[in-house]
Amino acid sequence: LHREIYKEIPPKVEYSLTENGKSLEPILKELCTWGMKLIEKNNGTQQAV
Repeated sequence: LHREIYKEIPPKVEYSLTENGKSLEPILKELCTWGMKLIEKNNGTQQAV
C-alpha cells in the first residue's frame, strides 16, 4: 500500500496499491470464487454466528 500525503488545507491523503499489492489480485479473485462456490453448495442453509 502506498500512502501519498498532500500538503493542503484541509489535509489530503490518497492510498493506492503497490505492484506487490496488485500481484495479489488473482489470489483474491480465486478466494472470492471459492467462497461463492461454498455459498452455492450450502444453498444458504448456514447461518452467521
